[in-house]
Amino acid sequence: MGGQRRRGLHLLLQRGRDRDPARLAPGQPCRDHETTAKSFEGPLKGSSTYNKQLSIRFLGNDGAIVVSESGILFAGESEVPEPRKLYATWVLEKKGGTWHIAAYHNSPKLARALSCA
Repeated sequence: MGGQRRRGLHLLLQRGRDRDPARLAPGQPCRDHETTAKSFEGPLKGSSTYNKQLSIRFLGNDGAIVVSESGILFAGESEVPEPRKLYATWVLEKKGGTWHIAAYHNSPKLARALSCA
């Protein structure tokens, strides 16, 4: 069963989106598919996502937390440049036998050090 769960999660991470997204755009939460789809009409047109699973922790049979190295592949790119890579945390839940994204967060992989002076 573990392999089946992992395969389902792998397919979800490959797609990189869900029918009921809960993501943050700069300055505002976006909770509907139409708003998310509009994001891909401008500079993101023809883009896809890169997601490399780094760790997974199952929370019973219907929940999982996944950490990935992620990024946006713009049209014509074959790999994400290192400065644009992110670490992402995915909270996933299984509903009706299908995995869904319950929550998602990311931060730059190459974060600048903060000065406490």
